[in-house]
Amino acid sequence: MGTHPIVVLVEERDTRYSINALVAALDESSVGKTMIVGGLGEALEAARRSVEKGHRVVVGVSLMTEHFVQRYDEIRGFASDAKRLMGDSVLLVAGGPHATGDPVGTLKAGFDVVVVGEGEETLPLLIEAWGDEGVEGVLEVRGLVVDAGGELVYTGRRRPIRLDDYWSFPWWRGRFSPVEVTRGCYWGCRYCETWFIHGGRERHRSIESILEHVKVMMEAGLRDVRFITPNSLGYGASRRGERRLDLVEEMLSRVKSLVDGYGGRVFFGSFPSEVRPEYVDREAARVIRRYAANRRVIVGAQSGSERILKLLNRGHTPEDVVNAVDALVEEGLRPEVDFIFGLPGEEREDIEASLKLAEYIVRRGGRVHAHTFMPLPGTPLESAPGGRIPGWLRKRLYRLIGVGGLYGQWEKQERLAARIHEFYEKGLILGLRGWRLVKHRPGGV
Repeated sequence: MGTHPIVVLVEERDTRYSINALVAALDESSVGKTMIVGGLGEALEAARRSVEKGHRVVVGVSLMTEHFVQRYDEIRGFASDAKRLMGDSVLLVAGGPHATGDPVGTLKAGFDVVVVGEGEETLPLLIEAWGDEGVEGVLEVRGLVVDAGGELVYTGRRRPIRLDDYWSFPWWRGRFSPVEVTRGCYWGCRYCETWFIHGGRERHRSIESILEHVKVMMEAGLRDVRFITPNSLGYGASRRGERRLDLVEEMLSRVKSLVDGYGGRVFFGSFPSEVRPEYVDREAARVIRRYAANRRVIVGAQSGSERILKLLNRGHTPEDVVNAVDALVEEGLRPEVDFIFGLPGEEREDIEASLKLAEYIVRRGGRVHAHTFMPLPGTPLESAPGGRIPGWLRKRLYRLIGVGGLYGQWEKQERLAARIHEFYEKGLILGLRGWRLVKHRPGGV
């Protein structure tokens, strides 16, 4: 005890952004050596070699529900092999959306500790505490659910971080990501994990910090700048429904001025972000067109039924979607609009309303990005059956695909949604139910 452990982080294609943020926080905290590996097999081998050299090892895995249900046997086998080969010399830590939404199910799959919510502050403290005092030290760190010898302990909620205190990526390692400019969400949509993980209050990175990120990207030879935010046009807002287009424009103009000197480009309102429809009018569309290189803008509609939008707590109407699409098209931009099919409580008339809106979008020159509802743990809709696409709807969606008006992984998501619900029914995913098995014992740090 008393020496910093080796940290092994497992990176998947879908978790690269979050791993970058964690690596940056770990490097800045100087808690020990951090290595990044490409899968559980590599993690096991890297940990085993480090233990053979006399080190203790923390293996960190960022889990998405898709990973959990598709690789469940692999995850359990990895955890079992790690304990068999390395015993108390290894600590298995899970974080990310799935682990936060289902901490007890994640522990039962073989992990020792779950980081609930944000990891930038929690993970370095956890590693230091385990290196110094073992599990007893870990129990003093807030933001965790810990398997303490069979007793499941929640150490209390950690205060959300201030984005300006952390880098989005460890540029000193030559690793880069889109710049995270906003975290949290005011809206609390009932199918979404974002508010559960990051809280119901939005926090924004300052323009100075954004420029600092962009400058190191440009100096490293990158030329495209993208942003991570739940609602691109919500930057700077301090309350639900507020739009600070003045701050959005100030941020974009300053970023564009910087990247212009390097021959760079700014992408805004496009992947990996989107815009809420009620924030879009012609003035906002002109701001996007003036500063951003992209001509496609992603709009989150989710449904064309006002009844379903209210059930989902979306906070906007189908008319808002129509207005957003019209504004974007009239300013020379192409809307790409997200819809979710197979939603709980959806009737034929609700689906028809979504299709009618989708067909309008296509006639206006936009495209529809189709999804199938997936019951994600930790959300109010976690117990709902996975979305199903009836045959008549499938034919209508194929028709839109045929004219180039629809795309997406909705068929794959339909199969995945069924498997997620099967795991929930079997108790392999516990979600919010699992919290009744946990003792609340707040830590001190």
